[in-house]
Amino acid sequence: MTRTWHAKWIQPQQSDNYEEPVLSLAEMFAGKLPAQLPVTQRLRPVQHLKKCFELEAKPLKRAQLFITAHGLYQAKLNGKNVTTALLTPEFTSYHHYLQYQEYDVTNLLESENTLTILLADGWYAGRVSVNGGSNQFGNKLQLLAELVITYVDGTEQIIGSDESFVAKASYYDYSDLFIGECQDLRRKAENWLVN
Repeated sequence: MTRTWHAKWIQPQQSDNYEEPVLSLAEMFAGKLPAQLPVTQRLRPVQHLKKCFELEAKPLKRAQLFITAHGLYQAKLNGKNVTTALLTPEFTSYHHYLQYQEYDVTNLLESENTLTILLADGWYAGRVSVNGGSNQFGNKLQLLAELVITYVDGTEQIIGSDESFVAKASYYDYSDLFIGECQDLRRKAENWLVN
């Protein structure tokens, strides 16, 4: 099902993703591996996006978050996970279609709110094969998210991804489907999730 979005695609400031060399099976089994930069120089940090907003002072009916990404996303509202699902929006043939998810977040809202989203390479830009290769669909992560808040009187408040979202590198030094992930938990103490 298609949907009309009020939100815009946003792209945090980030370097181009490193292009991994693709090896043939013969090269792999012969041990002919090319010289590469260390993992910490080949992989980039997970992006962390944030938007603070207030509810209007009237009775709330429901709130729905519609979200997708070029890359993988993890969304939190006021520090609480929007979903327990991992690796969303899951694999798609990005050049042909893109899945999005809809979550009921009514019970996560407060009068003052913080929406935070982590973006990682995933199948879009990450390494997706044993023999190397990356940037299968692109090398820059992007987010499209829209929180639709409906009040009892029928009015809506829409919080959509746009230039008002702030972004920075997260405490994940990198997160990759094949190589794994590395976190610097000293930076997590900044508690950017809710502040």
